[in-house]
Amino acid sequence: MLGFKHIYPQFIEKYQLSSTEDTESLVVKTATTFSKCLELLEGFYLKSNPYLCGKELTVADNYVATVLCQGEWVDFDLKMWPRVYEWLKKVKQQKEWDEVHEKHTMFLRQLRKDSFGDE
Repeated sequence: MLGFKHIYPQFIEKYQLSSTEDTESLVVKTATTFSKCLELLEGFYLKSNPYLCGKELTVADNYVATVLCQGEWVDFDLKMWPRVYEWLKKVKQQKEWDEVHEKHTMFLRQLRKDSFGDE
């Protein structure tokens, strides 16, 4: 949902709808739905545990974290969900995270450079 209905339509033509208005409506609607998913992560999965499935990091944490990182493409701010925000920071501190997500990081740097002239 986050990628195909919120992020990709903002960047990739084949994911855009027939009109700009329809694409914008899809992006806004998906942001609302996605916010509800973040509320579920915040208020249920991470309410009493440090990780999604309990006290140990699992493949579920890595998968969901990787999906959430797509939000970085559009500067989606997770600070409204402090447990999710802190959990994501913790998951991204894994020794292998940077190596596994190297292409994502390079793409994000290029987006920022193209959009804002940042390096």
